[in-house]
Amino acid sequence: ALHLHQHLKSKMKYKNKRVLFEGAQGIMLDLDSGTYPYVTSSTTTAYSASCADVTLTDDDTIMGVVKAYTSRVGEGEFPTELFDEEADKLRKLGNEFGATTGRNRRVGWIDLAQLRYAIKKSKINSIVMTKADVLNGYDKVKVCVGYEIDGVEQKMPFISNDFKKAKPIYKEFDGWNDVFEVNFLKYMTFIEKELDTEISYVSYGPKTEEIMEKRDFIMNIK
Repeated sequence: ALHLHQHLKSKMKYKNKRVLFEGAQGIMLDLDSGTYPYVTSSTTTAYSASCADVTLTDDDTIMGVVKAYTSRVGEGEFPTELFDEEADKLRKLGNEFGATTGRNRRVGWIDLAQLRYAIKKSKINSIVMTKADVLNGYDKVKVCVGYEIDGVEQKMPFISNDFKKAKPIYKEFDGWNDVFEVNFLKYMTFIEKELDTEISYVSYGPKTEEIMEKRDFIMNIK
C-alpha cells in the first residue's frame, strides 16, 4: 500500500504540466515510413514519443518544422531536387552544408505531396516554417503541388515506395525581395490552403529572435 501511495504521488507531480518532445531528422528518413533503405536507424515521426511511454492524443499540439524549400541528407528519393547552378545557389543561400562533415546537402523546391504524407504519418496540426528569408530575391519560386505516378496525378503517395516513381507537378509564384512583402504572404497562404494545416510561426533569419507568430508576422506585411 505504501508503494502504491508513493507511485500515485509521483504521478500527480506531472499532472497539468507541459512536456515538449523534439524530434530529429525528417519523416522521409523514418525507419518505417521513410524512403527505405535510405533512412536513419530510428523513428522520426511524432509517434516516436511513445518510446518515452507517452500516448499522444487529439488534444496535443504536434508541430511540424518545415523549411520554405526542401533539403535532404544522403541518398534516396527526392522528386523536387535541383541540380547544377540552381542547386548551388540555393545551397549557398541556405547554408546547406553538413554541420560536422561540411558535405553538400541536396536541395529543391518545397514539396506539398511529401508534406501531406508527413502530416498524415505524424498527425501534424501546426506548422513552423523556417528559412523563409532564403528565397528572398528569387524572380520566381515553385511549389510542388502533387506527383504524376504511373501516369496518374496524385496529391499524396500512399506508400513510401511511390516516391521512386514520382514526377513533380509544379505551380509557379512571383518571388519577393523580403518576406514582409505580399508575395511571400500569398506563397505561405497557398501552402496552408493546400495542406489544410495552419502555419503558426514563421522564422525569417538565423537569429533566435527572428521568428514570429503568424498573426504578428501578417501585421508587419508591407
